[in-house]
Amino acid sequence: AYTKCTSVEHLSSPAFALERFNLTSLKSLNVRGDMTVTEGMFKDLTSIETLTIPYIGWNIDATVNTHFGYIFGAKSADENASAVPSSLKKVVITGAVEGKSLEKIDAKAFYGCSSINNIILPKTVKAIGESAFEGCSALTKMNIPALVTSIGNSAFSSSGLTSVVIPDSVKTIGMWVFYQDAKLVSVTLPEALTALPDGLFNGCKSLTAVSIPRSVEKIGGTVFAHCESLTEIDLPDGLKTIGNSA
Repeated sequence: AYTKCTSVEHLSSPAFALERFNLTSLKSLNVRGDMTVTEGMFKDLTSIETLTIPYIGWNIDATVNTHFGYIFGAKSADENASAVPSSLKKVVITGAVEGKSLEKIDAKAFYGCSSINNIILPKTVKAIGESAFEGCSALTKMNIPALVTSIGNSAFSSSGLTSVVIPDSVKTIGMWVFYQDAKLVSVTLPEALTALPDGLFNGCKSLTAVSIPRSVEKIGGTVFAHCESLTEIDLPDGLKTIGNSA
């Protein structure tokens, strides 16, 4: 009934209704939380600019196929870059499905999604997995939810972030989290952090200032390597260990 509706640009719909449309011109889609996802179900949305979805990948409880590109036909996170349309700029994740809440952004969720410049996470997220946003070179800002307690290795490496505030709820930060974030200028670290892990800011050549929390006792290796714009660091009194080439 709707197969010739090629000029539709905005739609709020349950996912099953998409099969009724030819939506190559669709620019905005808001999918309800009761959707059932199949691999590649959005592969024809070649003009999409804004996408609102309840979760990432197969379903909210999934332990496999948790990469964003799954809905565009990517069989693994390594195919995100080729599967996700370059027109897509904004992704909003609502995180609510039938009383459940999205609590983790899994490893490599948005790996290689280089065209997306705005990703909004639900307030319920408590953990960000390894390389979750690695290679998101257009992503200039990220609001890390206040419930997040851990950030995995390389979570934001090679991204386009210019500034970031890590909430005080975060107790664990992985290695190489901001590796080669060449546009990163400022970072606010959580007050209770006890260590700066290896390579944390390695290659952040635009970074001008970092306030290291007084609770930090260890600075790992190459944490500030190749930070060409960083001229001064105020080390905390309780610092016990500094790694090689820090």
